[in-house]
Amino acid sequence: HSIIPTMKILSTLLVLLCCLVFTSRAQENIPLPGANLVVFHTGTTLLAVTYNEGIAIITSADGSIVSTLKSSDSITVLAWSSDGKSLIFGCKDGSVRLWNTAEIKAQTFTPAKSAITALEWSPDGTQFVVGTAAGLLEQRDRQKGKTVRTLKGHTTGIADIVWTKDELRSVDIQGAIIRWESTTGTSLSAFQLPKPIITAAWSPNGSSLLSVDATSTIIQNILTGTQTLLATSTKAGIRSVSWNAHSTLVTTLDSSGKVIVWEAFSGAPFINANSVRESNAQSLAMINDLRIAVTNRKDVILYDLTMVTDVPALLAAMPTLRVYPNPMLQNGVIELSVAAPMYVHLS
Repeated sequence: HSIIPTMKILSTLLVLLCCLVFTSRAQENIPLPGANLVVFHTGTTLLAVTYNEGIAIITSADGSIVSTLKSSDSITVLAWSSDGKSLIFGCKDGSVRLWNTAEIKAQTFTPAKSAITALEWSPDGTQFVVGTAAGLLEQRDRQKGKTVRTLKGHTTGIADIVWTKDELRSVDIQGAIIRWESTTGTSLSAFQLPKPIITAAWSPNGSSLLSVDATSTIIQNILTGTQTLLATSTKAGIRSVSWNAHSTLVTTLDSSGKVIVWEAFSGAPFINANSVRESNAQSLAMINDLRIAVTNRKDVILYDLTMVTDVPALLAAMPTLRVYPNPMLQNGVIELSVAAPMYVHLS
């Protein structure tokens, strides 16, 4: 008899919560002139953003700027260290710099011979790898930035790099993918994507690569060889992509400013947030599965996608699941019903 009143109370609270959610702001704007590149560090929940005067570190929870680095460099790429205390960034002129975010100056290392196009830290944070427009990969020591070894195999600019426990994986703009043994620099395997790519992003666990070419956006699982096609518009090319920390979702930003979150396993839209469209959008970063940061040369915008998505429509379209008997001893029945044709991943 005590269950019914409790359910009524919970229902009332849920209705009130929904009212609060939909009357609050769906976004937060942080003014930052020239805001361009943005990267997120999961452990510290901090954002690093390049802007006119250098780099700003922003707390994703409330949008406050906690520290800045003044720099006149033309920064092309930046990457957080595993502990979230340092940023490595590369520039158009080949400069490589390390910034301990608690300090006011960056450490300058020997420059590369061409523009820096990709950067990645080793999992233990003792080394980092630099990818250049000439196709060279340089493993460097964190302390002094000296080159430990040079990896040669690519003939054109490096698009992205990922460093797993004992492997480096790289892809260049011609679509060549190479797996390297990280302690010796030995090439383990290589294969070629069918087309040159415009942009690419490795998943954090290194198992999948999202690549964008002139006609399609594809997620390629490097370990199994399977491919997943994302139904993006070829007319509005993809400008920026970002994975979530678990490598299960990926977000795309096209040149029209539209943002879509995709399920990596199926290639189906996880959230198609049509109301998230930023004119002159430059870059994005996933903060968590339902929160993103977008830059637009004037601001950093923090979006809560639960507030800009049609929640009632999503709930109405969600699959229903029945399992019986529950608990089951040997045999059981699982019933799955959907309101319309859709991708369903049951695990």
